[in-house]
Amino acid sequence: MPEDPTAHHGLAALTRRFEEAAEKNDREFGIIKSDLTALRLQIGNLDQKAGNLDLGQDGP
Repeated sequence: MPEDPTAHHGLAALTRRFEEAAEKNDREFGIIKSDLTALRLQIGNLDQKAGNLDLGQDGP
C-alpha cells in the first residue's frame, strides 16, 4: 500500500509540534530547577544567619 503524502505531511507536522513542545518543557523545567536551587541556597544562608543570632553572634 503506497504512503499517503497528505498523511505523511500531517504526521511530520505533528511530530515537529510535539518535539518543539518537549523542548519548551525541558527549558522551562531547567529554569524552575535553577530557581529552586537558588531558593535552597538562600534558605540555607538565612538559616545560618538565624542560627548565629540564636547563639548571640553577629553574621556578615
